[in-house]
Amino acid sequence: MKELIPELKNQVVLDARQIANTAANKLNLPMDVNNAARSVTEAITNLQIATGRQPQTIAGVALFMVTQLSTEKKSCQEIADAVNITEPTIK
Repeated sequence: MKELIPELKNQVVLDARQIANTAANKLNLPMDVNNAARSVTEAITNLQIATGRQPQTIAGVALFMVTQLSTEKKSCQEIADAVNITEPTIK
């Protein structure tokens, strides 16, 4: 694919799981919350329930859902900042 699209030659493409992992680390979330967010991200992707959505959006939504169910609550704005999207994108 990188050969077909020259603009992608030097770019690294991250998937939603990688973005969720990086954002969870930025937010200092414990490993169990990080693992849960990555599992939710993978499920959303595999079930194709967010087809056409950006990986950052999928990661942000997964992180928000998991943190709201855990003792490690994070605001929508904190998560949006960590995955580099706007808060309304998660809502």
